[in-house]
Amino acid sequence: MVIQDTDSLRLAICEHRLGNQFNVFAQVRLPSITLNYRAQEAVTAASLVKLYILEAVAEQLSNSTISPSTIVVVQKEKIVSGSGLLKYANSNIDLDVNALILLMMSYSDNTAANSLIELVGIQKIQEYIARSKLDSTRFARRMMDQSDGSRKENVTSASDVCKTYFRISESQIAEELSSFSFLKNSFTGLYGCEKFAGSSIDEHIKAVIRAKNPDGLLHYMNNSRVKRDYPRLGKFIDPEKFIFSKPATGRNVFHDSILLTVPGGVLAATVMITSNEADFSRPDHKSYIEATHLMNDLGMFINSLVQ
Repeated sequence: MVIQDTDSLRLAICEHRLGNQFNVFAQVRLPSITLNYRAQEAVTAASLVKLYILEAVAEQLSNSTISPSTIVVVQKEKIVSGSGLLKYANSNIDLDVNALILLMMSYSDNTAANSLIELVGIQKIQEYIARSKLDSTRFARRMMDQSDGSRKENVTSASDVCKTYFRISESQIAEELSSFSFLKNSFTGLYGCEKFAGSSIDEHIKAVIRAKNPDGLLHYMNNSRVKRDYPRLGKFIDPEKFIFSKPATGRNVFHDSILLTVPGGVLAATVMITSNEADFSRPDHKSYIEATHLMNDLGMFINSLVQ
């Protein structure tokens, strides 16, 4: 059963009385019911687009076109800014597909994402999006890429993200990823980073960067979002229920998405917040704090659905 613009979800959002400051788009999808609030509208995806990169890579893994041990040379001139750890490498670095996936999802690493895009090809990602009938999603460019001078954006919707989560949970892609023992460990936020930190892959990557740029690595570890980000939808949800979680942040976007185990199946929830007046890139900014509170309250609402 699908309920459009559900009163309970609408009220949970509007109780914050944020007026026109924020635009909010949300979907909560359970096996038997789907709650929508502007859920089909296309919104700047930011790092949520990495979910689609992940699925395209997983398909290549499943048909043995590539393997987790396939080595990719990340070239210095292709290192990009924004989120992630590889921007501190300052030189070429050899990493396998397993490490790149973990970097892309646990550190939301833009350079790792671009390396995987180059490995599988933009067309393969676009084909996956079309084949999956993700009608609000457009994959238009690599991460941080404005090389052609255009303002092309990757866009998606709360509905498309939740649909993707259900696809992952129901398909052989979940088996393919979990067979390499990194499904739960490869998603960003406190959940993924805590599990990834200290792993052999993590230590290898940090050792390489430390040898090339010790000051850069120290700066990252002291100031990265891993340390300063705060739980959004998941703050009041039992961590044992999490399958994975993927937030996304930019100056004008503040998103979160989660996939939980619930009686009878899974729950997927995506909340996307945009504002031209905000600065969500700064955790001390009023807009960041208010958006976090809204996410936390919606997380409590989601939790109430499965109690």
